[in-house]
Amino acid sequence: MTSWRGACPFFPRLQAGVWARVRRYAVPRWMIEEATERRLAGDWRGACVVANVDTAGIDLARVARERGAAVAEAIEDDLRHLAPDLLRWHLPRDRTLWGDDEITLRSPLVLASYEGALLRVRPARHGSDLHGVVLEVYLGGRQPETPNDWTGVRHLWDVRRVPELLAWCGGDGRAPFFHADGTPLTASELPACDPGPADPVGRTEWITLLHQRGDIAAAFAVAGIETDPQGDPLERAHRFPLAPFRLKQVMSRWNARHFLVEDAIDAFGYHYLAGQDRAGRLALHFEWDEDGGTLGVTKAPPRLHGPHRRLPRVYWERYVDLDLLWAGRITPDELHPLVRSALFPQRPAPDGPVGPPDPGPPPVVRVRCRGEWHELVMVDGVLRPARHHDGEWLREKAMVALGGRSSGCFAVLDAWGKGTVRLPRRLRAYRREVMARARHRDGPGLQRMRELGCDLDVRDSSGRPVVMP
Repeated sequence: MTSWRGACPFFPRLQAGVWARVRRYAVPRWMIEEATERRLAGDWRGACVVANVDTAGIDLARVARERGAAVAEAIEDDLRHLAPDLLRWHLPRDRTLWGDDEITLRSPLVLASYEGALLRVRPARHGSDLHGVVLEVYLGGRQPETPNDWTGVRHLWDVRRVPELLAWCGGDGRAPFFHADGTPLTASELPACDPGPADPVGRTEWITLLHQRGDIAAAFAVAGIETDPQGDPLERAHRFPLAPFRLKQVMSRWNARHFLVEDAIDAFGYHYLAGQDRAGRLALHFEWDEDGGTLGVTKAPPRLHGPHRRLPRVYWERYVDLDLLWAGRITPDELHPLVRSALFPQRPAPDGPVGPPDPGPPPVVRVRCRGEWHELVMVDGVLRPARHHDGEWLREKAMVALGGRSSGCFAVLDAWGKGTVRLPRRLRAYRREVMARARHRDGPGLQRMRELGCDLDVRDSSGRPVVMP
């Protein structure tokens, strides 16, 4: 499927694994289905409740009093077409002290702007809910500056604009590197040179291939943007998850002269704020005028004279769902249904439901024990050895209590109870799933696992029990 893709510096395996877990657990299928049902019924507040989006502070009557009935009606119309599950699907995530897939909103994210009002999202500030967000209407006097301006990307949350996602990804009738039904292109179907502006999706593919090979100057040249190394090797910029095909359009629409990409990247490919003092960081500097645009790469944000602003990462960053598809870490039918329909307009109806997969049956784990392969199975929510009776298990526990060492099946059971990292691969993967669903407050998913007989008495690598929602 992806043999033509090769190594991808702007989407390393570690980052691909993080985003694959986000797509599987952060917005479960039941949440999408229930939120969609309530939204279609006209209950936008109920849809937000299902998606863990707090709307308690939205008072449209107050908006009408302070900003007028027209503003209140415009906001209410947008709320009726807001898909909170799709918004949660697209919220920025990164590594934090609490996990590698947490929502990272360092400042409010503005969805829409009205006359004297903003519809925006901010992180929840109460309790231990690391995944909750607050949707609010800001009625302050002066509109605050924010690096999270999503007013130009309504396709990430407004169901009326979701079809625009295909063009945002550089597609035209089909997504780059895929046919319209979602089957991937073969290596022979990819462009071997610039196909020209008459084939926009083919040109997107060619730009991406150049970028992937590290030829960043050629990639931006095809996209219509000049490059200026400004004293730093331009090749280092190929680690940025840039979308060169989109940047010229974005800069033209914003009609501003100077831009700074808000994130920098170090030698290992992790993202940090440009303002942090990190060794080896880079910053991308864009300039735009009537004659075109230029791209500069520097080790630190340049001192700009005149008007400038930071370019939110959503405008310059590659669309992660396509990267996951290209990497083979997700299938089209595991995407959010709205995203699937937008990217693959001719994909046939699936045999089953669309969205992140539901929990499966508990794993059967094979262990080398007493010179043979034995199986560990989960029965009624307890991990048990299939080839040993209870008397052997009790004798093993007594031996360990007297200072002996367990082996085979019993060593794995002991490690499972203590939460150590020395577990068979399938048990480690199973533990990660339980912990991920608990961290994302996926109560229905965990209940389904319990009904299937899964062992939910899971401990992390430090031996601490997982807190269930």
